[in-house]
Amino acid sequence: MLHLPSKFSAALVITASFASPALADLQVHTYSSPDPDSVNTYAIETSDGLVVVSTQRTFSEAANAVTRIERIGLPVAAIVIPVPHTDHFGGLSVFRDAFPEAEVFASTATIRSLRTDGEGYIASRKAALGDDFPSQEQVIETLPENVLENGDTLEFGDVSFEVIEVPNANAPSNTMLYSEEESTLFAVEVVEDGVTAFLRDADLDAWIATVESLSERLPGLETIYGAHNAPAPAAYAIAQQREHLEAYRSALDAALSDGVMTDIERDQAVADLMAHFPDHAQVARIEQSELVSLNFQWQAERRLVSE
Repeated sequence: MLHLPSKFSAALVITASFASPALADLQVHTYSSPDPDSVNTYAIETSDGLVVVSTQRTFSEAANAVTRIERIGLPVAAIVIPVPHTDHFGGLSVFRDAFPEAEVFASTATIRSLRTDGEGYIASRKAALGDDFPSQEQVIETLPENVLENGDTLEFGDVSFEVIEVPNANAPSNTMLYSEEESTLFAVEVVEDGVTAFLRDADLDAWIATVESLSERLPGLETIYGAHNAPAPAAYAIAQQREHLEAYRSALDAALSDGVMTDIERDQAVADLMAHFPDHAQVARIEQSELVSLNFQWQAERRLVSE
């Protein structure tokens, strides 16, 4: 189990900031970058200071988030990079400069991905965003120094966060933080309502199984904070995410029954899914219909390779 240094030992003191009854005991400040491709940075109040989850995609958006966080008037005690996607770590150097005393945490898999750029996300984002995004060398210079593993406990006084590591959802690593005392899960991109899934790296069956298991695994869970949407009641968010992922799986099952997904079948699957989820937000800076089409392409290729 992971226990933070003594400077984090004070009690976690939290009050309401959202209208939902499920959020009545938790003070969570949220900075959301503008649409499209909005992403959330969370600042959770504790008596030791703020625990920040995600640091935005670009330097400019990170600076906006830092400005909002500084207005809270509390020091930043810790920063968590929960997933090795660029929208969660691109602004880390800005946060480190603004809050040099903060401890920075990430999973082994996330740190490895940031160090090696094994998925190629850093290179592609740097090419697209230029000076507003870090180079590979800059990412390596600011790597998290504290490693989180599945089952670790982050303690902030009398409240703790269980670390739940989820491999092979929509990324090689997703680090969720669960507060049993507050019945709250920071689920990153594992559970989101109203957000188009990103399936390039996903094991779809494993992701669905993880979502389905959450209610049983965390029986007291009431509220879920996602990476790209507003906080939502847990049962609702889980049901919505499951429905979204199952729609992909069902379409793939039907199209691949003869071993191949034709262009016509993929186009029809895209149209059907878009019709069923017309208001889902785009992510990854890819227009929604294009991302849905790519999702089917990636997942069809993944299935055929695994057979």
